[in-house]
Amino acid sequence: ISPKTSFHVASVSKQFTAFAILLLENEGKLSLDDNIRKYLPEMHEFEHPITIRNLMNHTSGLKDQYNLLRLAGWTLNDLITNDQVLQILFNQKTLNFQPNEKFMYSNSGYTLLAEIVSRVSNMSFSNFMDKHVFKPIEMNDTRFVDTEGQIVKHKSNSYFKSDSTYREDLFNNYSVGATNLNTTIRDLSKWAINFDTKLVGNSRIFDEMVLETPLNDGSLYGYASGLFINTYKGFERIEHSGQDASFQSYLALFLELDLTIIFTNTNGEINGARMVYDIMDICLEPYIKSQKATS
Repeated sequence: ISPKTSFHVASVSKQFTAFAILLLENEGKLSLDDNIRKYLPEMHEFEHPITIRNLMNHTSGLKDQYNLLRLAGWTLNDLITNDQVLQILFNQKTLNFQPNEKFMYSNSGYTLLAEIVSRVSNMSFSNFMDKHVFKPIEMNDTRFVDTEGQIVKHKSNSYFKSDSTYREDLFNNYSVGATNLNTTIRDLSKWAINFDTKLVGNSRIFDEMVLETPLNDGSLYGYASGLFINTYKGFERIEHSGQDASFQSYLALFLELDLTIIFTNTNGEINGARMVYDIMDICLEPYIKSQKATS
Protein backbone atom coordinates (compact mmCIF):
# COMPACT_ATOMS: atom_id res chain seq x y z
CA ILE A 1 0.00 0.00 0.00
CA SER A 2 1.30 3.42 -1.00
CA PRO A 3 -0.18 6.93 -1.46
CA LYS A 4 -1.15 5.80 -4.99
CA THR A 5 -3.10 2.72 -3.83
CA SER A 6 -6.74 2.89 -4.94
CA PHE A 7 -9.39 1.76 -2.46
CA HIS A 8 -13.03 0.90 -2.95
CA VAL A 9 -14.67 3.12 -0.31
CA ALA A 10 -18.22 1.69 -0.34
CA SER A 11 -20.80 4.06 1.19
CA VAL A 12 -18.35 6.92 1.62
CA SER A 13 -19.34 7.29 -2.07
CA LYS A 14 -22.75 8.68 -1.12
CA GLN A 15 -21.60 12.21 -0.24
CA PHE A 16 -20.15 12.57 -3.75
CA THR A 17 -23.47 11.56 -5.32
CA ALA A 18 -25.33 14.06 -3.13
CA PHE A 19 -22.80 16.73 -4.10
CA ALA A 20 -23.49 16.07 -7.81
CA ILE A 21 -27.22 16.56 -7.21
CA LEU A 22 -26.54 19.83 -5.39
CA LEU A 23 -24.34 21.06 -8.26
CA LEU A 24 -27.23 20.48 -10.68
CA GLU A 25 -29.70 22.09 -8.27
CA ASN A 26 -27.42 25.14 -7.98
CA GLU A 27 -27.50 25.45 -11.78
CA GLY A 28 -31.32 25.39 -11.77
CA LYS A 29 -31.48 22.03 -13.57
CA LEU A 30 -33.55 20.33 -10.87
CA SER A 31 -35.13 21.01 -7.49
CA LEU A 32 -34.62 18.90 -4.38
CA ASP A 33 -38.39 18.94 -3.90
CA ASP A 34 -39.14 17.55 -7.38
CA ASN A 35 -41.07 14.31 -7.63
CA ILE A 36 -38.49 11.74 -8.77
CA ARG A 37 -40.92 10.49 -11.46
CA LYS A 38 -40.16 13.73 -13.33
CA TYR A 39 -36.77 12.17 -14.12
CA LEU A 40 -37.56 8.48 -13.57
CA PRO A 41 -40.99 7.89 -15.15
CA GLU A 42 -40.37 4.12 -14.91
CA MET A 43 -40.86 4.34 -11.13
CA HIS A 44 -44.21 3.22 -9.78
CA GLU A 45 -46.56 6.10 -9.01
CA PHE A 46 -46.94 5.84 -5.26
CA GLU A 47 -49.80 7.47 -3.37
CA HIS A 48 -47.39 9.95 -1.80
CA PRO A 49 -44.66 11.28 -4.13
CA ILE A 50 -40.99 10.63 -3.38
CA THR A 51 -38.79 13.70 -3.77
CA ILE A 52 -35.10 13.97 -4.61
CA ARG A 53 -34.58 15.25 -1.06
CA ASN A 54 -36.18 12.06 0.30
CA LEU A 55 -33.66 9.98 -1.66
CA MET A 56 -30.73 12.05 -0.36
CA ASN A 57 -31.85 11.83 3.26
CA HIS A 58 -32.98 8.16 3.35
CA THR A 59 -36.58 9.15 4.03
CA SER A 60 -38.12 7.74 0.82
CA GLY A 61 -39.47 4.49 2.26
CA LEU A 62 -37.86 2.54 -0.60
CA LYS A 63 -36.72 -0.99 0.17
CA ASP A 64 -32.97 -1.45 0.15
CA GLN A 65 -31.60 -2.75 -3.14
CA TYR A 66 -29.38 -5.37 -1.52
CA ASN A 67 -32.29 -6.94 0.36
CA LEU A 68 -34.26 -6.98 -2.90
CA LEU A 69 -31.35 -8.61 -4.74
CA ARG A 70 -31.10 -11.32 -2.08
CA LEU A 71 -34.83 -11.99 -2.37
CA ALA A 72 -34.43 -12.25 -6.15
CA GLY A 73 -31.74 -14.91 -5.75
CA TRP A 74 -28.50 -12.93 -6.00
CA THR A 75 -25.61 -13.41 -3.65
CA LEU A 76 -23.47 -10.34 -3.07
CA ASN A 77 -20.45 -11.80 -4.86
CA ASP A 78 -22.52 -12.38 -8.01
CA LEU A 79 -22.13 -9.97 -10.91
CA ILE A 80 -24.51 -7.06 -10.28
CA THR A 81 -24.96 -4.35 -12.91
CA ASN A 82 -26.49 -0.91 -12.62
CA ASP A 83 -29.26 -1.82 -15.06
CA GLN A 84 -30.21 -4.87 -12.98
CA VAL A 85 -30.49 -2.79 -9.82
CA LEU A 86 -32.54 -0.11 -11.57
CA GLN A 87 -34.91 -2.70 -13.03
CA ILE A 88 -35.57 -4.16 -9.59
CA LEU A 89 -36.23 -0.68 -8.16
CA PHE A 90 -38.52 0.31 -11.04
CA ASN A 91 -40.60 -2.82 -10.36
CA GLN A 92 -41.30 -1.98 -6.70
CA LYS A 93 -44.98 -1.31 -6.00
CA THR A 94 -44.89 -0.73 -2.24
CA LEU A 95 -42.88 1.32 0.25
CA ASN A 96 -41.81 0.56 3.81
CA PHE A 97 -43.45 3.80 4.95
CA GLN A 98 -44.86 7.06 3.62
CA PRO A 99 -42.07 9.38 2.40
CA ASN A 100 -40.63 11.61 5.14
CA GLU A 101 -42.41 9.69 7.90
CA LYS A 102 -39.22 7.91 9.02
CA PHE A 103 -35.48 7.69 8.45
CA MET A 104 -34.35 4.30 7.14
CA TYR A 105 -30.95 3.90 5.50
CA SER A 106 -31.48 2.68 1.94
CA ASN A 107 -28.85 2.26 -0.76
CA SER A 108 -31.64 2.30 -3.35
CA GLY A 109 -32.06 6.05 -3.09
CA TYR A 110 -28.47 6.76 -4.03
CA THR A 111 -28.53 4.45 -7.04
CA LEU A 112 -31.58 6.40 -8.24
CA LEU A 113 -29.84 9.73 -7.54
CA ALA A 114 -26.93 8.71 -9.77
CA GLU A 115 -29.41 7.84 -12.51
CA ILE A 116 -31.06 11.25 -12.14
CA VAL A 117 -27.65 12.94 -12.47
CA SER A 118 -27.02 10.96 -15.64
CA ARG A 119 -30.38 11.81 -17.22
CA VAL A 120 -30.32 15.50 -16.32
CA SER A 121 -26.73 15.96 -17.54
CA ASN A 122 -26.98 13.66 -20.59
CA MET A 123 -23.76 11.99 -19.46
CA SER A 124 -22.98 8.79 -17.65
CA PHE A 125 -22.81 9.39 -13.92
CA SER A 126 -19.13 8.39 -13.88
CA ASN A 127 -18.27 10.83 -16.66
CA PHE A 128 -20.23 13.64 -14.99
CA MET A 129 -18.31 13.14 -11.77
CA ASP A 130 -15.01 13.00 -13.61
CA LYS A 131 -15.66 16.21 -15.55
CA HIS A 132 -17.40 18.35 -12.95
CA VAL A 133 -15.92 17.17 -9.64
CA PHE A 134 -12.81 15.02 -9.78
CA LYS A 135 -10.78 16.78 -12.47
CA PRO A 136 -11.42 20.32 -11.17
CA ILE A 137 -10.36 19.26 -7.65
CA GLU A 138 -7.41 17.36 -9.19
CA MET A 139 -8.62 14.06 -7.78
CA ASN A 140 -6.79 12.39 -10.63
CA ASP A 141 -6.86 8.88 -9.17
CA THR A 142 -10.58 8.81 -8.40
CA ARG A 143 -13.35 7.18 -10.43
CA PHE A 144 -16.76 5.59 -10.06
CA VAL A 145 -16.39 2.05 -11.42
CA ASP A 146 -19.50 1.19 -13.46
CA THR A 147 -18.25 -1.44 -15.92
CA GLU A 148 -17.23 -5.06 -15.45
CA GLY A 149 -13.51 -5.48 -16.09
CA GLN A 150 -12.79 -1.75 -15.83
CA ILE A 151 -9.09 -1.17 -15.20
CA VAL A 152 -8.24 0.80 -12.05
CA LYS A 153 -4.58 1.70 -11.62
CA HIS A 154 -3.01 0.53 -8.34
CA LYS A 155 -6.32 -1.07 -7.30
CA SER A 156 -6.38 -2.88 -3.96
CA ASN A 157 -8.27 -6.12 -3.36
CA SER A 158 -10.02 -7.09 -0.12
CA TYR A 159 -9.25 -10.25 1.81
CA PHE A 160 -10.64 -12.46 4.54
CA LYS A 161 -8.93 -15.22 6.46
CA SER A 162 -10.18 -18.80 6.15
CA ASP A 163 -8.40 -21.05 8.65
CA SER A 164 -4.81 -19.85 8.24
CA THR A 165 -5.09 -18.73 4.60
CA TYR A 166 -6.08 -15.35 3.21
CA ARG A 167 -8.57 -15.40 0.35
CA GLU A 168 -9.79 -12.61 -1.88
CA ASP A 169 -13.21 -11.29 -0.87
CA LEU A 170 -14.88 -10.64 -4.20
CA PHE A 171 -17.00 -7.58 -4.91
CA ASN A 172 -18.62 -7.81 -8.34
CA ASN A 173 -21.17 -5.01 -8.01
CA TYR A 174 -20.99 -2.33 -10.71
CA SER A 175 -23.94 -0.18 -9.67
CA VAL A 176 -22.97 3.39 -8.85
CA GLY A 177 -24.21 6.18 -6.62
CA ALA A 178 -24.58 4.27 -3.38
CA THR A 179 -21.14 2.72 -3.74
CA ASN A 180 -18.29 1.93 -6.15
CA LEU A 181 -16.11 4.98 -5.77
CA ASN A 182 -12.44 4.02 -6.12
CA THR A 183 -10.04 6.60 -4.74
CA THR A 184 -6.82 7.18 -2.82
CA ILE A 185 -6.01 8.66 0.58
CA ARG A 186 -4.43 11.64 -1.18
CA ASP A 187 -7.53 12.29 -3.29
CA LEU A 188 -9.86 11.96 -0.31
CA SER A 189 -7.70 14.58 1.40
CA LYS A 190 -8.26 16.91 -1.56
CA TRP A 191 -12.00 16.30 -1.26
CA ALA A 192 -11.93 17.21 2.43
CA ILE A 193 -9.90 20.37 1.72
CA ASN A 194 -12.50 21.38 -0.88
CA PHE A 195 -15.04 21.84 1.93
CA ASP A 196 -12.87 24.83 2.90
CA THR A 197 -11.44 26.07 -0.40
CA LYS A 198 -14.57 25.40 -2.49
CA LEU A 199 -12.68 24.95 -5.77
CA VAL A 200 -15.87 23.16 -6.79
CA GLY A 201 -19.15 24.22 -5.20
CA ASN A 202 -20.02 27.30 -3.18
CA SER A 203 -21.13 28.20 0.33
CA ARG A 204 -24.77 27.54 -0.49
CA ILE A 205 -24.00 24.02 -1.67
CA PHE A 206 -21.86 23.19 1.34
CA ASP A 207 -24.47 24.63 3.71
CA GLU A 208 -27.02 22.33 2.05
CA MET A 209 -24.65 19.36 2.43
CA VAL A 210 -24.99 19.56 6.22
CA LEU A 211 -28.59 20.85 6.46
CA GLU A 212 -30.85 18.42 8.29
CA THR A 213 -34.44 18.28 7.02
CA PRO A 214 -37.10 17.45 9.66
CA LEU A 215 -39.44 14.50 9.32
CA ASN A 216 -43.18 15.12 9.08
CA ASP A 217 -43.39 15.13 12.89
CA GLY A 218 -40.64 17.75 13.13
CA SER A 219 -37.94 15.43 14.47
CA LEU A 220 -34.37 15.29 13.16
CA TYR A 221 -32.38 12.12 12.56
CA GLY A 222 -28.76 13.16 12.12
CA TYR A 223 -28.36 12.75 8.36
CA ALA A 224 -28.02 15.15 5.44
CA SER A 225 -26.86 14.73 1.84
CA GLY A 226 -24.75 11.60 2.20
CA LEU A 227 -23.34 12.54 5.61
CA PHE A 228 -24.16 11.76 9.23
CA ILE A 229 -24.30 14.94 11.34
CA ASN A 230 -23.42 14.69 15.03
CA THR A 231 -20.96 15.71 17.74
CA TYR A 232 -18.08 13.77 19.24
CA LYS A 233 -16.38 14.78 22.49
CA GLY A 234 -17.96 18.21 22.18
CA PHE A 235 -16.91 18.86 18.57
CA GLU A 236 -19.22 19.04 15.56
CA ARG A 237 -18.57 16.12 13.22
CA ILE A 238 -19.79 15.14 9.77
CA GLU A 239 -18.98 11.58 8.85
CA HIS A 240 -19.73 8.46 6.87
CA SER A 241 -18.43 4.92 6.94
CA GLY A 242 -18.59 2.18 4.33
CA GLN A 243 -18.16 -1.55 3.98
CA ASP A 244 -18.40 -3.86 0.97
CA ALA A 245 -16.84 -7.34 0.93
CA SER A 246 -13.83 -6.82 3.26
CA PHE A 247 -13.27 -3.22 2.19
CA GLN A 248 -13.81 -0.78 5.06
CA SER A 249 -13.69 3.00 4.80
CA TYR A 250 -14.40 6.05 6.90
CA LEU A 251 -14.23 9.80 6.49
CA ALA A 252 -14.95 12.36 9.23
CA LEU A 253 -14.60 16.12 9.04
CA PHE A 254 -14.31 18.35 12.09
CA LEU A 255 -14.70 21.59 10.15
CA GLU A 256 -14.22 23.91 13.14
CA LEU A 257 -10.85 22.24 13.83
CA ASP A 258 -9.68 21.91 10.20
CA LEU A 259 -9.29 18.22 11.02
CA THR A 260 -10.18 15.25 8.83
CA ILE A 261 -9.93 11.57 9.71
CA ILE A 262 -9.63 9.20 6.73
CA PHE A 263 -9.46 5.42 7.07
CA THR A 264 -9.32 2.69 4.44
CA ASN A 265 -8.81 -1.03 4.95
CA THR A 266 -8.82 -4.23 2.92
CA ASN A 267 -8.46 -6.83 5.68
CA GLY A 268 -11.65 -8.43 7.00
CA GLU A 269 -9.91 -9.38 10.25
CA ILE A 270 -9.40 -5.76 11.31
CA ASN A 271 -12.01 -4.10 13.50
CA GLY A 272 -12.18 -0.89 11.49
CA ALA A 273 -14.62 0.91 13.79
CA ARG A 274 -12.41 0.41 16.84
CA MET A 275 -9.32 1.50 14.92
CA VAL A 276 -11.07 4.63 13.61
CA TYR A 277 -12.03 5.72 17.12
CA ASP A 278 -8.54 5.03 18.45
CA ILE A 279 -7.12 7.25 15.69
CA MET A 280 -9.77 9.90 16.23
CA ASP A 281 -9.11 10.07 19.98
CA ILE A 282 -5.39 10.52 19.38
CA CYS A 283 -6.01 13.31 16.86
CA LEU A 284 -8.52 15.10 19.10
CA GLU A 285 -6.40 14.93 22.24
CA PRO A 286 -4.56 18.26 21.73
CA TYR A 287 -7.85 20.06 20.99
CA ILE A 288 -9.45 18.62 24.12
CA LYS A 289 -6.45 19.68 26.23
CA SER A 290 -6.60 23.16 24.72
CA GLN A 291 -10.32 23.35 25.43
CA LYS A 292 -9.77 22.37 29.08
CA ALA A 293 -6.92 24.86 29.45
CA THR A 294 -9.08 27.77 28.34
CA SER A 295 -12.20 26.77 30.27
